[in-house]
Amino acid sequence: GCSVLNSLTFSTSLKTIGQSAFESTKITTLSIPKSITSIGLYAFRYCNSLQSVTVHSENTKYYVETQGALIEKTSTTDITLVLYPKQKTDLTYYQIPNDITKIAGYAFYQNPTFTFIRFNDKLTTIEESAFNGITNIKTITIPNTVTTIKKEAFKGCTSLRMIVLIGSRTER
Repeated sequence: GCSVLNSLTFSTSLKTIGQSAFESTKITTLSIPKSITSIGLYAFRYCNSLQSVTVHSENTKYYVETQGALIEKTSTTDITLVLYPKQKTDLTYYQIPNDITKIAGYAFYQNPTFTFIRFNDKLTTIEESAFNGITNIKTITIPNTVTTIKKEAFKGCTSLRMIVLIGSRTER
């Protein structure tokens, strides 16, 4: 792999970043050009040095929300939080933005600073290992809109003492 790679400059004509393309690299900043229309699964997984992400203002599919996470908007009802930079350590509290419906796999992997994450009431899916290894989080409250939690979503959350499931869904 390219485990020593620490800087990226994408061509302005690049459209796709493939699955696991930059996994385990040492990049510190990520700048997504306006031409990108697809970022593959786990493209930036294990990028443990990543401090910040920016997206060109004219990119119609991706953007960075105010707290610093990379977001993919496929439609008005399919909005995924793709990743939160592991080395963006200025926050201990994170509010999942109100329009997010899915947390991607490894999105918050081993975040060293979060002690609390607040979920929104539009969230439906928490993908594989989304919160894996967040060692400082103690309580998680999951809204009843969440219908899917994939494997190891909260694995390695060693301080986690309570998961609260809000409401209940009754199948008829």
